Amino acid sequence: MSVPDHLQIAQTLLYAEGFKNGEILSKNVTTLFTLCKQGLSYQQHYDWGLRALKKFLTVASQQIHNYLNEDKIATYEEEKHHY
Repeated sequence: MSVPDHLQIAQTLLYAEGFKNGEILSKNVTTLFTLCKQGLSYQQHYDWGLRALKKFLTVASQQIHNYLNEDKIATYEEEKHHY
C-alpha cells in the first residue's frame, strides 16, 4: 500500500480553502505534525495522521473565515452608524 503525501494533500486543501500561501503553510503544518508524531507519546488518543491533519486544516480555515467575516461585519456596522 502506498503512503499518502501529507505535504501535497495539505497544500491542496489550503489552496482549496482560498489560501494564497498554501505552499509555505503546508510545509509548516506538516513539519509540526511530523515533530508531534515523533516527539510525543505513542498513546492511542494521539492521532497525528492524515485524518487529524485534514481536520486541523478544515477547522483552522473555518476559524480564519469566521474572523474575517466578523471583521467585515464590524466594519460595515461602523460605516452604517457613521452616516
